[in-house]
Amino acid sequence: MARPHQFVVADKVKLTCDLSFVSLAARRHEPVIAHAFASVRAVWNIKPAIAGAGPTRTRKVAKNV
Repeated sequence: MARPHQFVVADKVKLTCDLSFVSLAARRHEPVIAHAFASVRAVWNIKPAIAGAGPTRTRKVAKNV
């Protein structure tokens, strides 16, 4: 029997996932790409990486998505 439009909301479940946002290093300072990186840092509250320290990795848990 088909049951259209029925779904379950699992509001007590937390999922973790990795979010990656990358660009060519040579293009990192182009206005649109720099703005995109700034937006990602602002939304996820990520501090800028220290020059020469390697990639920044963080783990955040999304809530109420």
